[in-house]
Amino acid sequence: SARVRSRVANLHDRRLWQGLEKQRFDLILVGNVLNEWRDSDRRRRANEPSSVRFVRRALNSLDTAGKLVLFEPASRIASFRLIEVRRHLLDDSVVSIDAPCTGHMSCPLAARGVRSWCHSEQPWRRPQLVAALDHAIGHRRSTLQFSYLVLSHRREMPFDGSRWRVIGGPMQDGPLVRRYLCGQPGRVVAVYNKKDAEGRHPLAEAWRGDIVTLGGAWTHVRGKHGNERRLMVKPG
Repeated sequence: SARVRSRVANLHDRRLWQGLEKQRFDLILVGNVLNEWRDSDRRRRANEPSSVRFVRRALNSLDTAGKLVLFEPASRIASFRLIEVRRHLLDDSVVSIDAPCTGHMSCPLAARGVRSWCHSEQPWRRPQLVAALDHAIGHRRSTLQFSYLVLSHRREMPFDGSRWRVIGGPMQDGPLVRRYLCGQPGRVVAVYNKKDAEGRHPLAEAWRGDIVTLGGAWTHVRGKHGNERRLMVKPG
């Protein structure tokens, strides 16, 4: 029974937002917009780029329990666009960052010197058109990669220190398997021993971007990977 109305508009046009802000939506999807956005007035208002003001306008059109979902390519540039938006909204007392972050600390990948960027990867069934293009160029997109950010109006969120977002692929280090996780304390390295794990381990089966629930002992290690805060995961 849903009714869909398409509309062509310029997102920089204030008249568009003046009309939308009179309505309230349960869900707003913004796809591949920030990747194409040009902050032409960055010099004039360097404290808050126009792309961030665009996100604020979209938030103003949300219902009390509504969600704003921003999704972009998995590229470094697109991911850092979302990280920049997150940074500007972090101090806003009326905005809640629901995902992919599992906490409300500053993004650990926004620090200087960090060359990684946040993106997710999921299996998918390729549309026929994409499969035909892949076949023509000799490329296969076996997984769907993307960066995203889910925002809502501020509300109290229950804290669960055992919930982590997987933000890196598995890295073999002898009998140990290492994976980067992001949670309330920031970015950490989870480590488990394949010999101690019975059957398939949650960290082995998780895709980049999945939520995992883990417990273990904390340790700090200085080695060939630099200074690391490690979570030694319990077997099983």
